[in-house]
Amino acid sequence: MTKSDDKPVPRDAGPLTDELRLETDAGIVSLGAKTLIVALDDTGHETFADPNCRYYGLGGCAFLVSDYKRLVQLPWDYMCQTFFSDIERPLHAADLHQPSPEQIEALNHYFSRFQVFRLVVTIHEKATNAEDFDLIEVVGKSIIERIVEIAKHVDFDRICVIVEDSQRIGVKIMRGLSGRDIIRGDDRIKIELALMPKTVTMPALEVADFLIHTAGTETRRRNEKPERAVLKDYKLMFRDVDPRLVSGMEITRISDVTGQS
Repeated sequence: MTKSDDKPVPRDAGPLTDELRLETDAGIVSLGAKTLIVALDDTGHETFADPNCRYYGLGGCAFLVSDYKRLVQLPWDYMCQTFFSDIERPLHAADLHQPSPEQIEALNHYFSRFQVFRLVVTIHEKATNAEDFDLIEVVGKSIIERIVEIAKHVDFDRICVIVEDSQRIGVKIMRGLSGRDIIRGDDRIKIELALMPKTVTMPALEVADFLIHTAGTETRRRNEKPERAVLKDYKLMFRDVDPRLVSGMEITRISDVTGQS
């Protein structure tokens, strides 16, 4: 990831949000305008148990609360209502088996136009895991490093990571992320965690779903069919945007260090 100080990260015009109130498993949480929200989802299986899905990934999007309406809520809701009205939300990338050209164009427009941060960590079954480390712990640590990277480009005073509640994996992910801080100058900012009930349709988690699903599919291509070209969706979401918006890695080796990309 590169850093440039000569111009700001591009933004779209639109309304600002002074506060965001979220319904979580712990109740209602109020977050101020300068809170950095990180919405995470996972893909694949953390033990590679699915024979059709030999990879695992964790990732999603990030944004300031002040930018939530204009970068996430309003454009994503409009897209869903206009182009995916026949699909029950939450909208999942895996459920779009044969999207229409209009639906594909709508998704392309969102991910190329609206400048949310994108952070992903993936691992394929081919990765070397010499010490048999727990993948959730390793991937969780790596996601924290990705958050640190994007945080360099944001003026924030609080961080909240949101994960969709899942009976199988949600609590495991939370455990892998717990107890982490970010050092910012002389300040140590604690990363707050929140589980979002499945019954709450949060656009940010839908955006996260599409990002990590695409990153996971690209990881499978890279390891299983490297002769094929980079996926168009992956290129649009992660390569054809300002590089300061993206922090991602594929873990290829696990030893006493988290891994390497």
